[in-house]
Amino acid sequence: MNPTERRLIGHIAAAHATDHAIELSSISQRVRLERMAPVTSAMAVPALILTAIVGGPALVVVSSAFVFFYFASQPVFTGLIADYSPPGAVGRSYGVSFFAGFGLGSLGGVIAGALVDTWDTQAAFLGLTVFMAMVVGLSVTLWSLAERRYRAFTPAAGVESAT
Repeated sequence: MNPTERRLIGHIAAAHATDHAIELSSISQRVRLERMAPVTSAMAVPALILTAIVGGPALVVVSSAFVFFYFASQPVFTGLIADYSPPGAVGRSYGVSFFAGFGLGSLGGVIAGALVDTWDTQAAFLGLTVFMAMVVGLSVTLWSLAERRYRAFTPAAGVESAT
């Protein structure tokens, strides 16, 4: 493949990723974010597991799938911060979120490095899968709490308004 073809493929991939982000943001206007968070998080787990297992050209494909699905979660979680932050504290909430994502998230490199030093690269990806599974678990917990709250504040069918 010549350099021009590689650039063309890169441009097509970037356009597709942008289109995906726009579509995901429009879906988030129709579907409650609490319902989307576990789904977008869970989609990254199989790709991360496969990253530990496969090699060669397939590794490029599955690691690309992991990145694609992992970063699909970002607009959902950003929207959740906006929804759950108290008025006047949205900026601070984003700051805490970015600190957690990039500051504490940078410990992922230390953890992965320790796993590689102790075992191998496969162990590192499987170990990181545990953390991604914890994100899925927390997302499911948020979803169930939000559903419970939503049902508590939604009048039952057939109940007339007091006004």
